[in-house]
Amino acid sequence: MTLALIGPTPVESKEIRRKIRPAPGDELKTIFEREIEGRNVIFTHCGVGKVNAAHSATVILEKYDVDVLILFGVGGAYPDSGLKIGDIAIAESENYGEEGVMTKDGWSSMKITDFHY
Repeated sequence: MTLALIGPTPVESKEIRRKIRPAPGDELKTIFEREIEGRNVIFTHCGVGKVNAAHSATVILEKYDVDVLILFGVGGAYPDSGLKIGDIAIAESENYGEEGVMTKDGWSSMKITDFHY
């Protein structure tokens, strides 16, 4: 079974990259072929946003025979969401965080974040 893992940023993938051998780097849009617990893994960082996620998923699915593709990350989680690390969230609505972020002072562009992708 071949598993494809796509994480938007190195911060979001840090723990899973520790389990993959040899550990992949943190480069954006570089596809790594590795092993995790005896399974073939295709891994990449796509960058923030739906367009980046769709692009990386398309590239992987066109180049590799993948059985399962998982896109993972913080999903725009916020401190007051009630989620704990490792919880799975299913969206009821979308706010399109890559187009901006909600702060206590209202909406701001992505320029205020530390994301460089």
